[in-house]
Amino acid sequence: MIKYYTFLVLMSSFNLFSQNYDLYIGALNTAGDTWDVAISGSYAYVADGSYVRIVDISDVSNPTEVGSYAVADTAQGVFVSGNYLYVGDQNAGLLILDVTDKTNPTFVDSLYYKKDGTADWQNNYWNVIVSGNYAYVTAYKYFYIFDVSDPSSITHHGTFTCSSNCYEFDLDGDYAYIANTSAGLRIVDVSDPSSPTQVALLDDASGCCTGINDIVKSGNYAYAARYDNSSGNELDRLYIYDVSDP
Repeated sequence: MIKYYTFLVLMSSFNLFSQNYDLYIGALNTAGDTWDVAISGSYAYVADGSYVRIVDISDVSNPTEVGSYAVADTAQGVFVSGNYLYVGDQNAGLLILDVTDKTNPTFVDSLYYKKDGTADWQNNYWNVIVSGNYAYVTAYKYFYIFDVSDPSSITHHGTFTCSSNCYEFDLDGDYAYIANTSAGLRIVDVSDPSSPTQVALLDDASGCCTGINDIVKSGNYAYAARYDNSSGNELDRLYIYDVSDP
């Protein structure tokens, strides 16, 4: 009787895992390395290395590429707003495409701004978020703000120095929440886009092995993916911060 009961539990667990596996619905094998995706309506916009790809996902079991655009360097981050796609194009800067015609995305403008006296490798454009008239971009050692009120004429507006690798961030109102890897979580006031200013720094490890890779702001809380390789991986975890007062 005991053995039979145990078998039923194992079978229940097996069925549970099988059901989870069955949640897989569809896939599209892109030619490059996919780094980021943005969704708008029935389309997915994929940062796929040398290309940005537009994928029709109206039939989720059969996603179909309908258009693409060859970027100048490497597409790392994408953000879609209205008829425009904003691309973090590594060492080619911020790229804006008109995606009104999904089958034929067209170039609008691009700008590769880098802080005076810095090398290309210190300015790897990565994640991009657009809010209002501004595009916010993490670029490895820097956090840049661009005026994109006229998409055909991008202008640099402000810079914040991250001090360590900053690739991922989230934006909420007047604050940017930057996952600054070994330098921890930085909260930056962007109410004046020409002069972004740090208002808080949390969990600054100031060295290797420990840091924050990603961050999402929701309500009064910021949720961070925090790694700790100082003594193996046993301390990797989700951190939750109360940021009701940034």
